[in-house]
Amino acid sequence: MVNGGKHNRKCLFLLLTYVLFFSSCKKEQRYTSPQPATLQWYQQQSDMTDPGKYAHLYEGLPEDVSELCRVVQGLLLHVFHTHRYGVTLTEQRKKEVRLREVELILQRALELDEKPLIEPREPEKRVISHCRDYAVLLCSFLRYKAIPARVRAGFATYFEVLHQSHWICEYWCEGRKKWVIVDAQLDAIQAKHYGIDFDPLDVPAGKFLYAGQEYELIQKKGDSKAEDYQNWLYEAKRSLIQDFAALNKVEVEVWDITDFMNIEIQRNSEIALLFRHTAELTASPYDRLFELRALYENHIELQIPIH
Repeated sequence: MVNGGKHNRKCLFLLLTYVLFFSSCKKEQRYTSPQPATLQWYQQQSDMTDPGKYAHLYEGLPEDVSELCRVVQGLLLHVFHTHRYGVTLTEQRKKEVRLREVELILQRALELDEKPLIEPREPEKRVISHCRDYAVLLCSFLRYKAIPARVRAGFATYFEVLHQSHWICEYWCEGRKKWVIVDAQLDAIQAKHYGIDFDPLDVPAGKFLYAGQEYELIQKKGDSKAEDYQNWLYEAKRSLIQDFAALNKVEVEVWDITDFMNIEIQRNSEIALLFRHTAELTASPYDRLFELRALYENHIELQIPIH
């Protein structure tokens, strides 16, 4: 991609993010609470977030979300930021990033250091992970506390690369009647590095774009003739299907991909309508769980096999 293409894409993305911010604010004003059954469903652990035989370790977890994030940060170390904490990885340690289920992450955490979860490990004794794992572990903690929570895939606008695929956790705040976005990865060191000017415990609208929002923006404003358009579209399709799975409580990994993610989309085709409908459901500010579940069960091409 040439420099001019990067500049044009960055300018376009800034404009779209600005538009999305005000659009999200308007949607938030008319937000209605999810149905009790939806909240109850997101309170329950999934196969990925279930701590399994290590559930007893959760008994001492704090109640406050900020404190839960500190526990997460004391257990995990992002594979791309190890040098910021003075850690040099061996090839064997790098394999930890492939641990998928929370139960396996906890098992490895105890192998590295047997002390209680609430006591932060030294950086070299934290499990090597990435953004998805921070979101999944926080989601596991919140669900244990009977707080409705879910993992989301999308795009962050606050990293060095403006258009950066990313994963976060969101939880239902009953007092505020809204889903609150939390970026558990952003501890003090990373927040300083990226120049974060907002509260990672309450990421503002427009700072993180759900994959469905990203896909809708590309379809409306993207230039199909641009050199990097297809790569941008592929990233959005991949993230959209992963986010769709996560909303159905199948918290896949970043590298879980299918051929359907790379399928060519012809305007107004059945496939185009399917992607558009999936994006609309996942980006909706309303309770669409029944429709999300029905779409997931009836369209095997949108499902991601877990290996």
